[in-house]
Amino acid sequence: MRNKMFKVFAVLAMASMLLAACGGKSGNVTSSGFACPAPENQMKVTSKELNLYVWTEYIPTEWKECFELVYGVKINHDEYSSNEDMYAKLSAGGSAYDLIQPTDYIVSLMIRNGMLQKLDKSKLSILNNLDPNYMNQPFDPGNEYTIPYEGGLDAIVYNADAVPAAPKSYADLWNPEYAGRIVLLDDSRVIIGMTLLTLGYDVNTKDPAQLEEAKTKLAELIPGVKLFDSDSPKTALIAGDVDLGIVWTGEAYTAN
Repeated sequence: MRNKMFKVFAVLAMASMLLAACGGKSGNVTSSGFACPAPENQMKVTSKELNLYVWTEYIPTEWKECFELVYGVKINHDEYSSNEDMYAKLSAGGSAYDLIQPTDYIVSLMIRNGMLQKLDKSKLSILNNLDPNYMNQPFDPGNEYTIPYEGGLDAIVYNADAVPAAPKSYADLWNPEYAGRIVLLDDSRVIIGMTLLTLGYDVNTKDPAQLEEAKTKLAELIPGVKLFDSDSPKTALIAGDVDLGIVWTGEAYTAN
């Protein structure tokens, strides 16, 4: 496989405006009427384009428009719904991006395969503003290649009007009463991990017997799942197409 280097130097300008303390209004207004903040320390930017490959709905439109207005840089914006989709595209020689949003576990693989470029920390004035609890993680010791952008959890979400008895554990999803009413994230790590926890096993187990048992257990649930969706699982909940499931906490908050 031919390694691809995905440069992340353009994150510096993005971080400068979006993460650093604001120095007031910039005088720029987005199409929705949002008043763009002015960067406290506006950087000089020589690039005219910034190519992003990010999770669906993870970059607010106002942020994107403000960056373009303040820095005079055109943002080209592609989205993906899973780390596996992102990795497959980039490994196959997909378009070269300046900035991507890999989740923790895929970062170490991309580093080993030479797919990420080290950050120039001398230009990252916002590092001291970041929560130390999210820095220096095992997948990127010393934050040589990445800085945290968002963190969240997956959770059981249900429509209280349609599900009077609140589910109390992952195991409740196997209740035949919920068949055909469930949405699950299209994320193998989350769903297999959920199943292992239901069986009382470690989510990181490598025991073949335990994994086989989890496979059998999960096969019992799949026929009752109406939808797998990592892009916008809240959509089916809001529309009433499903009544409960496993979604990202951010999606759950938005759907409420």
